[in-house]
Amino acid sequence: MGLRRTATAAAITVLMASAVPASSEETVRLGITGPSEAPSAADVLGELLAGFAPPPRLAVETVAGPEAVRGLKPALRRGDVDAAELPLGALARESALFAADQIPRLAATAGARRDLHDRLDRILSRRLTEDGLVLVALLPGAPLGILSRRRFEAPADLRGARVWAPTAATRRIAELLGEAAGGDVRPVVAPAEADVLLVSAGAALRVPAFATTDGPRRAEGWTFQSVPDWQPMRAIVVTERMLGRLGGGSGARIDNWRSTRSERWRAAASERAGRSERELEEAGAALATASPAMVEAFTEIGRRMSAEWLPGAGADGASLLGGRGEE
Repeated sequence: MGLRRTATAAAITVLMASAVPASSEETVRLGITGPSEAPSAADVLGELLAGFAPPPRLAVETVAGPEAVRGLKPALRRGDVDAAELPLGALARESALFAADQIPRLAATAGARRDLHDRLDRILSRRLTEDGLVLVALLPGAPLGILSRRRFEAPADLRGARVWAPTAATRRIAELLGEAAGGDVRPVVAPAEADVLLVSAGAALRVPAFATTDGPRRAEGWTFQSVPDWQPMRAIVVTERMLGRLGGGSGARIDNWRSTRSERWRAAASERAGRSERELEEAGAALATASPAMVEAFTEIGRRMSAEWLPGAGADGASLLGGRGEE
């Protein structure tokens, strides 16, 4: 796994209460795997580091290679990086619990989504401590949707579709959509071969099917249907070892700092998602919200995936869904 430095000092915007001493020579190395959603990992970590006096330098390093995401956790353990942005799904190999964010329609109201986020935040913070890591932020990722050559009003309209699903979770969703359609939904291994892509609006214009096509209307003839409450998460973490070098910063104190900013971070993520959809529209795609029949299909898929996920998620999974069990 190669590390490549791509940026240096982070902008410091908000001071954390009760600043503690830090060496002016310290550099915190933040590992990322590519373009960050809003708010960016560098901005969020920069806010935290502003509470140390003087603030340490923040260096952003891009982790290269096909196994980049999977390699970030070992890089933290080895000390190759001091902090990282981890898609929550990248932790699912260690515990099925952290695949919860891959399940569509797990929480279908704003209040339920906040409650789910807050419970997952507490569980993740505790579990990361066991690995010598401190949770800086649990942030929304880009909402996922259906990018297709035509709009689907019902699952049956997917018959004959060639579907590109880039992750294990979206491949399972594609399988279940195929069942709901009555069969004949074919997975493909390259986005250029697909007429349906299960991606976010922001990711849509980065896939080769569009990125290698010249002209400002490269998505013309496609439709992006947003699916409510289908949004992965990402975690910004820092090692306890680095916090110790900086002079302190207890997990409880960082938990409190994080809780005062979560609403602002959610608002920034929502604004960026809307901007990505507008950019996709400017590239020629039509925008739509999934039909009631498609939303119901995704709701049923969420129920099935929850039932498949829960046995491996254990007591924490039951707690996350509001069942019995201690956090």
